[in-house]
Amino acid sequence: MVRLGARLKHWTSVALGETAPRGWRWLFAIWVLLLASPAFSEVTSAEVMHRSKIQLVAHALGAVDGVTYTNSIEAFETNYAAGARWFEVDLSLTADGDIVCFHRDHEKNIGLEIPLQQVKTENFLTRRYEGRFHLMTFSDLLARAARLGNVRLIMDTKEWNGRILEAFARLLASAPNQQRRIVVPQIYHPSDLPALRALEMRFGRFSALVFTLYLTAFSSVEVPVLREREHGAAIELSSEENVATFVKREHIPFVTIRIDRFGRVLAARLHAAGARVLVHPVNDPSEVARLVADGADGVYSYFLRPRLKVTHHQRQ
Repeated sequence: MVRLGARLKHWTSVALGETAPRGWRWLFAIWVLLLASPAFSEVTSAEVMHRSKIQLVAHALGAVDGVTYTNSIEAFETNYAAGARWFEVDLSLTADGDIVCFHRDHEKNIGLEIPLQQVKTENFLTRRYEGRFHLMTFSDLLARAARLGNVRLIMDTKEWNGRILEAFARLLASAPNQQRRIVVPQIYHPSDLPALRALEMRFGRFSALVFTLYLTAFSSVEVPVLREREHGAAIELSSEENVATFVKREHIPFVTIRIDRFGRVLAARLHAAGARVLVHPVNDPSEVARLVADGADGVYSYFLRPRLKVTHHQRQ
């Protein structure tokens, strides 16, 4: 404390001069202490992750050179180098039935005038997103992630129909165990879960599962026993409780929520059900503090990375 007082006296003398009024010196010292406090300091988002246990997910493998949705080799390598270890990747099928890293409806960005499902994999791989970013198959991405290590890939397939399930089963059958552990399937409706559980029976449990709510109305999440009695009368549980009940019953470890649907009450219910809550899309560092305070455990972002700076606030 004596050493801190001596330093403050020195800084005050340097900044204001020896002849400055005493009151000014006190105000300056208080200002220095405020700037040095955690609430006002700039810290890296790696420190935010450590202090608040925030999980950053690179959305569509993250932005590269300011371009989003590339799902490209450059995006993956750039954001891994920036500290990202969890990635969300958009996946589509080619005419050959291969799973490739590509966001549907972005065909014009790679010079196609027809849907990707009509294009052979070889043709797809010769193209460049926005004319410069290299495309890849999901199998290639898994191999790259396994070589780098400590990576998880959240699969955004948009649906789990017969073709994508068959392609995924083929990929799992040919992939070594190290690559299988990288995969984190994402479901969109409760009806997606049985087919993925069946794959787990064949190939082993996935490292995690994500239930994302952006394609699901809360009221459509139906669980067999969702009524309770109060004063002898049956009442219907709310739709948010419906989601939480499904998550708890099925032991879903992660739930992803669009930022405009996220709220403190829903986050608390999901935490009580044993899930961590991820919010998307979040690209403004100032939003992170508010979301953490309301119960978010992580965010999907194109631009935020562990080595970028955000302002830290403790969760309330």
